[in-house]
Amino acid sequence: MAKTIKVQVVDMEKDMQDQTEAQILQAFDDFSKEEKIAEEIKKFMDGKFAPSWNVIVGKNFGSHVVTMTKSYLFASLHNDEISVLIWKS
Repeated sequence: MAKTIKVQVVDMEKDMQDQTEAQILQAFDDFSKEEKIAEEIKKFMDGKFAPSWNVIVGKNFGSHVVTMTKSYLFASLHNDEISVLIWKS
């Protein structure tokens, strides 16, 4: 069964969103620890879209962040069990 991302909230250009979603799926395929998944996504985002990106991957967290325009994505995977928050500040 293919993994899918359920995007909850997004403020990104479509091309950036597509590349970000693909990288999220790749990171989840390559790694199992949430910390390593977040690190790999951040490394990709900083390299592809210029620093400084922030990434949180986890099961239970809340947030209130201030972001740059067109640089925010909140999504879930695995039937909403794991969330991914990405933003640039």
